[in-house]
Amino acid sequence: MYSWPEKLPAFLISGYGYEDQDGMDRTEVDGSYETATVRTRHIGSTFQVASRMTYCQLRLWEGFWAYRINHGQAWFILNLDVGKGLSEHTARFAGATYTARKDGLLHWIVSGTVEVEEKTVYGYEETMYAMYGEDLAGMLHELVHVTLPGIWG
Repeated sequence: MYSWPEKLPAFLISGYGYEDQDGMDRTEVDGSYETATVRTRHIGSTFQVASRMTYCQLRLWEGFWAYRINHGQAWFILNLDVGKGLSEHTARFAGATYTARKDGLLHWIVSGTVEVEEKTVYGYEETMYAMYGEDLAGMLHELVHVTLPGIWG
């Protein structure tokens, strides 16, 4: 599997964002409520990406596109920020298309939609730590040893 060429700029300019794919299975039941089941906590996502390239970088990009990732069909390693900082992800171009448009005299904006094979979602503990940081242990201690005994005592 190929990696994003070091000589190409990362996809980090405006217009960068993502949309999660559905991680739930829903089943309709006759005469009752619909049920929902979590299919996976590892959710694939599609990212709208864009990068500003020079003419030479655009030529390198076109070669990478055609010969390394098979016109966007092959999976490759790409650094993306999925809300937890830049990290490596396995990705490919959705729909196998990209757009290049002129930006001034010497630059091009290359954009497209990238699908990421797996975007790991934080677990419960990681989410609590991210929300409350070091204070979480203190909050739990106060809840268990001060607040609850005061309510029941």
